[in-house]
Amino acid sequence: MNIVRLVVYTLVTLLAFYQVSDQVVTAFSNEDIVKIDGLINIWASNAMLLIFPYLALYVVKEQFKLPLPIGEINKVGVVLLIIVAPLLSLGLYSQAKSNVTSYIECSEQRTFTSRYSSRTYAISEDMCLTLVEESS
Repeated sequence: MNIVRLVVYTLVTLLAFYQVSDQVVTAFSNEDIVKIDGLINIWASNAMLLIFPYLALYVVKEQFKLPLPIGEINKVGVVLLIIVAPLLSLGLYSQAKSNVTSYIECSEQRTFTSRYSSRTYAISEDMCLTLVEESS
């Protein structure tokens, strides 16, 4: 059962790493078209990237009775999820938003569902129209 947990934790960590790396690239991008995820989506990605490797390490420690000083799972989890992840998320989100201050929001390309949201920005109105035409 612990092997299944480790596999799941590793897969979720890899997914979170992919999402966070994409969000970091977006935050520091100077492209003509930029798609910024919602703040809650960024927070969830950061939280997954922080907590799931810790959970995997905790399972390894418990399984092999290793004397690793990794702290109590409840305290570490609370600190990572409630303090560290939101601070990282706010930093990434504000950096991404500051990069697109001179851009125009393509409101037709906005995505808003119950589990995901994003806004697309372009350097000019013509690029927004091009995006709308390409997606049609």
